[in-house]
Amino acid sequence: YVPYLKNLLPKPGAWMIKLKHVLAIFLYGSALWLLSILAVQLGNSVWIFGILLALVWFILLISIQRTKLLGVIKNSIFLLILLLSAYVFYFVFISKIETPSTSIETLSSIKSLTQNKTKVLVDVTAAWCITCKVNETFVLDTQDIKSFLQKNNITLIKLDWTNYDKTITTYLQKFNRQGVPLYVYYDKNGKIKLLPQLLSKQDIYNLKESQ
Repeated sequence: YVPYLKNLLPKPGAWMIKLKHVLAIFLYGSALWLLSILAVQLGNSVWIFGILLALVWFILLISIQRTKLLGVIKNSIFLLILLLSAYVFYFVFISKIETPSTSIETLSSIKSLTQNKTKVLVDVTAAWCITCKVNETFVLDTQDIKSFLQKNNITLIKLDWTNYDKTITTYLQKFNRQGVPLYVYYDKNGKIKLLPQLLSKQDIYNLKESQ
C-alpha cells in the first residue's frame, strides 16, 4: 500500500545470517526455560534427557554436513534408536515417580492460622508462570518485603500449581480465577483482600493500612 516503505527495507546480505544466529539465542533460551519447567514437574533427570536430545540433534546435523547420504541414513537410524531408548527409559520409569501434594495440609494451615487471628498472605504460583516469577523476584522475595511481612506478623504461604492440583484449582475457583498468579490477604479478623496480579511493593505496604 505504501511503496516507499519498500525502499527502507535492508537488502539481502550477510547480515541475515548474523541475525539468524542472534535470534537463535532466544530460541535456545526458551528451550532451556521449558526444560527447567519440566524438571520442576518431573525431576532433575529431565536434564539428562534434554542434553541427550540436543546431542542427538547436533550429531545429526554434523552427519548431514560431512557424510554421504548412506552414512546420514545409518547415523539417523542409530540416533533414532538411541533417542527412542532414552524416551522409553525416561517416560516409563522416571516419569512414574510422583511427588505427593501438600496442598491440602497447606490450606488446612491457612484455615488454622486465620482462626487464630494470624494475618496471612497466600501466594498461588507456578514455575511456568512468568508473571509469578517477576512478582517474586522484584517484590515478594526482596529483603525489604520479607522484613515488612515479618515486622507486621504476616505469614506468607505459597501454593504451588506447577503440577495440576485439584485442591488448588478449587481454591482458585473460589475467587473466580482460572489461572495464576493469585494473591489473597487475610487480616487478623479473617477479612479477605485480593491483591493485583501485577504486584508492586506498594501493594504489600498498603496491607498495613488495611489491618
